[in-house]
Amino acid sequence: MLDFKEYREKISKLSSEERKKRDLYLKGLATGSICGPQTGKPSIDKPWLKYHSDEAILCDIPKKTIYQNLFDNSQNHLSDIAIMYFGRKITYEQLFTNIDDVAKALSACGLKYGDVITLLSVTTPEAIYLFYAANKMGITINLLDPRTNESRIKEMCDETNSKYVFVIEQYGEKIKNALKNSDCKIVDLSAFESLPLGLKMLAKFKTIKNKGVNQKWNDFIKCKENMPVPKTVPFDENHTACIDYTGGTTGIPKGAKLTDYNMNAITTQYSVLDVGIERGQKMLNIMPMFLAYGINMLNMSLNVGVTNVLIPNFKVDELDKFMLKYKPEHFMGVPVHFEYLLKSEKMDGVDLGYWKTPAAGGDSTALTIEQRMLDFLKNHNSSSKFMKGYGLTEMSSAAATTTISANSLGSVGIPLVKNNFCVRSFDSDQECRYNELGELYITGPSMMQEYFNNPEETQKAIVINENGERELHTGDIGYIDENGLLFIKDRKKRVIIRPDGHNVFPSTIENVIRRHPAVKNCAVIKSKATESISGSWAKAVVVLKDEYLGQEDLVEEELKALCLENLPERDVAQFYSFVDSLPYTGSGKVDTLKLEQQEELAKEAPSLVRKK
Repeated sequence: MLDFKEYREKISKLSSEERKKRDLYLKGLATGSICGPQTGKPSIDKPWLKYHSDEAILCDIPKKTIYQNLFDNSQNHLSDIAIMYFGRKITYEQLFTNIDDVAKALSACGLKYGDVITLLSVTTPEAIYLFYAANKMGITINLLDPRTNESRIKEMCDETNSKYVFVIEQYGEKIKNALKNSDCKIVDLSAFESLPLGLKMLAKFKTIKNKGVNQKWNDFIKCKENMPVPKTVPFDENHTACIDYTGGTTGIPKGAKLTDYNMNAITTQYSVLDVGIERGQKMLNIMPMFLAYGINMLNMSLNVGVTNVLIPNFKVDELDKFMLKYKPEHFMGVPVHFEYLLKSEKMDGVDLGYWKTPAAGGDSTALTIEQRMLDFLKNHNSSSKFMKGYGLTEMSSAAATTTISANSLGSVGIPLVKNNFCVRSFDSDQECRYNELGELYITGPSMMQEYFNNPEETQKAIVINENGERELHTGDIGYIDENGLLFIKDRKKRVIIRPDGHNVFPSTIENVIRRHPAVKNCAVIKSKATESISGSWAKAVVVLKDEYLGQEDLVEEELKALCLENLPERDVAQFYSFVDSLPYTGSGKVDTLKLEQQEELAKEAPSLVRKK
C-alpha cells in the first residue's frame, strides 16, 4: 500500500527543475500518453495539468520588480496602445515617460525605498502612473477604497505610516477631515487630467464648484522639474509592493501584503493560459485598482500587450453602451454585470463574434446566470465560452480559472499552472479523493506574505503543510473532480448548522430559488434558532421582479415547493422574506454579513425588514 506521507516527503525534496519534469510526467498520465498508476489524490496526481501546455508547465516566474517586468515585456512594442481613456490613446512609450515623471516628483518630495503611500482612487491614467512609479522606487502602495469611512481610513494610514495620500478629487475633503491631525500630506487626483482636450474643458466647466481642497496633482508633478529619473530598485523578494484589503464579508477587512513576485506570478501564469488573450486586443477595464482583482488584471493585461479601455466612474446600466462603443475582446467583471447584459434590450441582435473572454469573478456565479450566458453567447454569434474564475485577495486575485478547453457548468476551472489545490476532510487532516467534499487549501507563488500588522489572523490563514510548504487555508468548501476541475460549494463561514447538527449550504438553495421566473435575486442567510440554545435555520431573502410585486404569498409557496422538489427536506430554507434590494460590498459581492446583522435587528424590530 502506498505510504502517502513518505511519497509527499519525496516530492517536497525535488528541485525546481525536477518538479517541472514531474509535472510533465503527470500531464502525460492525465492525457493517457503515458501509462502508469495514479494515487487518487488530486494534489499528487494534478489531473488539471492536461489542460496546460508544456510551455506553461516549464515557465518561470520573473524575479523582477513589477515595473521592470512591465518595462521588459513592452520594450519592443512601445508604439502599441496601452490605455484608452475616453478617446485618448496612450502608448507604452508615453506610459513609461509619465511613470518617470511621477517617479521624479516622488523623489523630489523625499520619498524613497521602504516608504508607504496610500492611494484612494478609481482606475485613471494618473493612478496607474503612480502605482508603477512607486514600484520602480521600491515604495509600498497602500490601496484603499475611497468609500471607506473616515475613521477606518485614518486607522489604515496611521498603521502603515503613510507619508503621502493620493485621493480622487471628489473624496478630497473627506480625506482631509479624516487626516486633519496627521502629518500625512494629501494630493488630489483629478479624473479629468488625461481626458482629450475638449472633454477636459467641458468636464472642468461642469464641475467648477467641486474644487480640490488639497495639493493639486499638477502642482505635485511640477516638483519633477530638474530632477533626474530615479533608477529602478533591484528586485527584493521580501519587498511589499502593495497592501490590498480583503472584502470584509466575514468581518473587518484585512490588509494582504503582496510582493512583486506575487503579482508577477499572476501575470506569468495568465500569459500562458489557454484563454485567447493576445497582444493588440482590447479589454474593457471597469474593476477599480483598490481590489486585488482590479490591480492584477490591469497589470496582467498591460504586460501581455492588451489595450486597457478605462471606465473609472462605471455604472452598471452603462455597460451595454460601452460594449457597443468599444467592442472589447475581453471583459472581466462580477456576476451582476452579466445579469444586466442578459436583460439589456440594447444587446438584442448584436453580433458579439469578437468576444474572447467574457469573464466573471469576485463572487460565485449562479448556475442560472451561467446557463443563460451560454445561450446568450450562442445567440449572439460568439464562439467564446463563458469564463469564470476563483480567487482571493490572499492569492493576489485569481487562483483558478476556466479556459477554452477546461470549462464545465458549475465549475470555477482549474488551478493556475504553478498552483496546487488540496481538499481536506472536515473530520481529519487527510486529503479527500475525487468528488469528495472538504475544505480547500492552496499553495502557489502568488500567495501573500502575510496580513499587515495582524500575526494572529496570518497564523489562521497560512499553515505549513506536510511538504513544508506555506499553504493557504481558504475557508471555502468544495471538491475536485477526476478531470481536475474545481467546484466551490460555499464559504465555510456561510455554512448554516441547524439545531440538529446538519450542515446546510446556502448557495445550493440560492441556485434553486433563482430558477423561479419571479426571482430577480436572492441570498440565503443564517437565522438563529430561538427554540434551541445552538444552531440556526436557513432564511431566504428574496428580491422579486417588478411584475411580481404584491404576489409574495403565492411566490413563497411556489418557492417552497420548488426547493422540496430539488433538495432534501433538511436542505431547504425554513423562512422567507422579501426585500426591495440586496446590499453589496465594494467589490460587488452580496453582503451576507450585513443581511445577517439586519436579521438580528429585525427580530427586535420586525418592521425593519419587509416580510410581505
